Amino acid sequence: MTTPLSWRARTVETWVHAVLRRTGLPDEDAALAAAALTDADRRGLAGHGLARLAAYVARLEAGDMNPVPRLRCVEDGGVLSIDADLGLGQVVGIRAIDAALARLDGRAAQIFLLRRAGHLGALGHYVRRAAEAGKVALLAQVSQPVMAPPGATRAAIGNNPVAFAAPMPDGPPLVVDLSLSLVARGNVLLAARDGAPIPPGWAIGRDGSPTTDPAEALLGAMLPMGDYKGLALAMMVQVLAGSLTGSTPRTAPGQGAAAEVGAFGIVADPARIIGRAEFDAHMADWTGHYLAATGAHGRIPGRAEPAGRITPSANVLPELTALGARFGLPFPTGAERDES
Repeated sequence: MTTPLSWRARTVETWVHAVLRRTGLPDEDAALAAAALTDADRRGLAGHGLARLAAYVARLEAGDMNPVPRLRCVEDGGVLSIDADLGLGQVVGIRAIDAALARLDGRAAQIFLLRRAGHLGALGHYVRRAAEAGKVALLAQVSQPVMAPPGATRAAIGNNPVAFAAPMPDGPPLVVDLSLSLVARGNVLLAARDGAPIPPGWAIGRDGSPTTDPAEALLGAMLPMGDYKGLALAMMVQVLAGSLTGSTPRTAPGQGAAAEVGAFGIVADPARIIGRAEFDAHMADWTGHYLAATGAHGRIPGRAEPAGRITPSANVLPELTALGARFGLPFPTGAERDES
């Protein structure tokens, strides 16, 4: 059996940075996006990593996303509204979190609304940044309709992902990052590229019946996690991230890289709310109890060390190779895979 090829994450990140620079992103923005994409692969979220790069490049080149966005921030009534100017999500998502954190000086919490953003990808990347700065953060994004209950004739609502993070007193933060479909739609996109079936229970086809064919699933809809509970949570996010921002995401056929995305977020400072020492003590108490009770079956999400190497899917690798050829930036091969 052939061992899949892998690359050092830093080598791939440098290459992604160079590709995004060729699409017109400024150096600092390209670095932010490259770090976000490779971080997703390193954390096992391949559907939001390198697999998205070709779609993002296509949307940037088509003018659906703006390589040099000028964010406009307006604060009114304690809410920070941010117009992302159609910027790449991996760039404007970081800028939005940073803008909210900057306004926390002397405050307990800051609500922010993000509109006209590109697809944000793995939301945990942004809230982790806040938690590493000692803050609690929540971020929810509205997506284009991709989810529905069994029997539906078409996708009815977004799978509307949500992420949450909190600092821990003894190391990396707690990070929860989930879509409200049973699995992220990016996993179906990957299965379709690989020509592999998807497990039962992931999706329905165009006729509303369950399917294991990823191509049919992409024409049908994802199934919600937790049945009606997942749908109800998706409706909550639809209000917070969609109706409060006036956002209706749009996407290109087959790409799944939405533009015109809206998001709702909040960052809170535990030091101002309860005191950092008391917050840390309480976090240590309940997480310690949880781990003791669950033993080998328990873990705190988000605390695993990200992998140092990336293994692109067999069908994503040709896309990366083709991108490299187009831009005169060959995807690393041979000995370059082992460069630090």
